[in-house]
Amino acid sequence: MNYNVTIVKKPGSNRLYTSYQFNGKPVVRSTGLPDTSVNRAHINKFIIPKYIAALVEGRDPTAVARKLSYYLDKVLENSKNRGKSYSTQATYASGAKKALELLGDRPINTYKTCEIEKMIDSMVSKRKNSQKTISTYLAPLSLAFDEAIKNEEVGVDRNPVTLATRPKREKEEKMKPFTLAEVMNMIHAAPGEFKKFLILAFFTGIRHGEVLGIQRGDLDIENNIISINKQFNITYSQENAKLKTHKNKSQYDSKVPSIIWGLLGELPTVPNANVIDRTNMKKAKRDWIREEWGKALFEAGIKAEGRTPYVTRHTFVSIALSTKVNPLLVTNNTGHTDLKMIEKAYGTLDLQKEDFEDLSDMIQKQISAQDAGKLAS
Repeated sequence: MNYNVTIVKKPGSNRLYTSYQFNGKPVVRSTGLPDTSVNRAHINKFIIPKYIAALVEGRDPTAVARKLSYYLDKVLENSKNRGKSYSTQATYASGAKKALELLGDRPINTYKTCEIEKMIDSMVSKRKNSQKTISTYLAPLSLAFDEAIKNEEVGVDRNPVTLATRPKREKEEKMKPFTLAEVMNMIHAAPGEFKKFLILAFFTGIRHGEVLGIQRGDLDIENNIISINKQFNITYSQENAKLKTHKNKSQYDSKVPSIIWGLLGELPTVPNANVIDRTNMKKAKRDWIREEWGKALFEAGIKAEGRTPYVTRHTFVSIALSTKVNPLLVTNNTGHTDLKMIEKAYGTLDLQKEDFEDLSDMIQKQISAQDAGKLAS
């Protein structure tokens, strides 16, 4: 049998094709690659040997391949087996669903780089997604092609996602933090459980999922410490208490200003009781946070100016650093392993000039006893 596979070109096309015989019939398939010396060398070295191996086994090299959905499922399975966080698994699942919606489900060796670029253009123009959001959606798709390459899927020799041209990343404007007066007004305007949420978010700098995951047993009131060891996934209604707080630390202690205990009001007595009661939160917690955030802004008479609930962390860091709280303390409270992220957002830090070691000193020097009394009422 003839196992000869050669490179050919079609008239009027700049793409390279492969020519071979299968079941006695001539077959010509596009590689999707432009005619360059580098691509010809790549086809000779990597693609043709795979085609010949498939022909020896009696398979048409380019006609049989597993579908995109098969490899996306592999990516989701791997993310679970390798201990990826619940939020990462959810993000991958969302990205996989989006890829199938926009690209369709075909044999994985039929997708071209131009299709990926068209998908990206669609997301940019019609959906107005940021580059960060687009990269999030593309992550599981790129991993799916990596899986196909690792599995030596015939016809998949390069990852079209990594080859695709993406829009130039626009410089992101830094989110404007709240002033301490605005923080006080927001907290004073917020009702019930959302008031507790804002107190913990603004005065500790910890992540929103971590705030919702705090239980009474995590509070060390005598030493002004909150142990962060789990979080509530704010995207979904269900809870995963075993979720790690972030990639590098599964648990850390957040040193908090003593003033917050009086502001939080009555706390539960049972160790595993949630500090913020989620009983009546029927919707996804992110939706609950956004909805209550809008109400609090309105009641406080504060313009959002593009500031989302995430600004609580930004505000904490901004107020702390502007009032000379030690950056190492700020870094620990926000769950980072080093100063890199703080420096990236706020510039070079001078550790020698930071003289406040206690967050309580910083907060209490700026909040009058009268204001604190209003908040607690």
